[in-house]
Amino acid sequence: MSRMWPFVIVPEAVGSPPLSKTKPFVLLAIFVVTSAFDIDFQRASFQLFRQTLATKVIVNGERSLELLQGLLIVLAFHHHYLRRDTQQIYQWLQLAIGMVIELGLLDPKSAGPGTTRLSTEEASEVGLFRDAGQPM
Repeated sequence: MSRMWPFVIVPEAVGSPPLSKTKPFVLLAIFVVTSAFDIDFQRASFQLFRQTLATKVIVNGERSLELLQGLLIVLAFHHHYLRRDTQQIYQWLQLAIGMVIELGLLDPKSAGPGTTRLSTEEASEVGLFRDAGQPM
């Protein structure tokens, strides 16, 4: 998946058990986008993803790089499960843009001088604006 969309990198050596401890929301997003072979599992994981996102971001006001990355993963592959008639993708893109701003990822001072490799935060920011520019 990282070859197609290299903005959230999970090393191949990292499996589900360690990721479930360090980045459970990212793992849930990965389950959503990679479970097309089992539509019931995909629906259940997508429902859990939406509930978790709503609780953490809307109800609790949480912001984190992990939440942003999970949202970006799902947005990148939205055409497989988001309903087109609700235009929900625009709400989710705005949520992701808000997170980028609130996390301070647009602050040019956060990047060190002479930085040539994207940090995780910068890669997520690039991924967001790549997604926002995709034709629907």
